Amino acid sequence: MRKALLLTVAALLLLLPPAGALGAEKEVKYVNSAALKAMLGDPQVVVIDVRTPKDYNNSKTMIKGALRQDPGKVPTWAKTLPKDKKLVVYCS
Repeated sequence: MRKALLLTVAALLLLLPPAGALGAEKEVKYVNSAALKAMLGDPQVVVIDVRTPKDYNNSKTMIKGALRQDPGKVPTWAKTLPKDKKLVVYCS
């Protein structure tokens, strides 16, 4: 699971614009649950759930409004993400 997460994050980093382009952050930041709760409902924040299908289907916890994306298909969906919003990607 940890290896899949690292591969997903690495793939996302490769598909994001270079630092400084279009106002992109210069680094990837960790967001704890309290900080994420404060962001929920903000139209400038997009939450992306990249749990494996098994983990997603077996979970009783979902973030309302999160986009569900398959971690094995990052190259397909990552290029469709908005470049003018803050993206929060989570896997558990």
